[in-house]
Amino acid sequence: MVTYNTKSYFIHESWPSDGFVDIAQLRAGSLDDAQFSLVHRNVIVPCHDAFIEYELEGKTGILLSRRTTFPLRGFWWTFGGKRTRGLDPEESLRRRIRTESGLELENLIYLGWADTIMDADPLGHDHGTHTTDLQYFAKGVGELKTDRTHSEVRVVTPYEYLGGFRGTLHPRLTDFMDLIPGYQPRD
Repeated sequence: MVTYNTKSYFIHESWPSDGFVDIAQLRAGSLDDAQFSLVHRNVIVPCHDAFIEYELEGKTGILLSRRTTFPLRGFWWTFGGKRTRGLDPEESLRRRIRTESGLELENLIYLGWADTIMDADPLGHDHGTHTTDLQYFAKGVGELKTDRTHSEVRVVTPYEYLGGFRGTLHPRLTDFMDLIPGYQPRD
């Protein structure tokens, strides 16, 4: 059995004397387009995504959507995205999912992480996009209300996934979806 350390460690410069960090100081405002483009071009972007089990139109399965924004425009993908500075990964993911889908997450399970390197970038700097993505599985609860970064949505049942839909998805998705009970390919 593999055990993952999923804690966030906040280290204050005066540690070990007081050990407290003012989390509010870690939160940052928005960057203007030029600043964000420069950062995006030069750093690995920390992200997180959720494979959300959800019931939609009488079917229960993994919720996917077609992304409307680069670098994943047109791909079937999970909900998630950039982490929020100053929040632990799970709290950040819950906020992101609430914003993108209106859903709350229950029974969050860490699946692993992936490095994703894409030739497309949303800012036109011609250096692509490089992300490190924490992957989670959870049950989605509430009314689905997607934001502008998602168009068509669907749930994929294990039967549909194993019956051929798996072959239409990017390997980055299938590598993690294959870990979810009921979605493992049969040899």
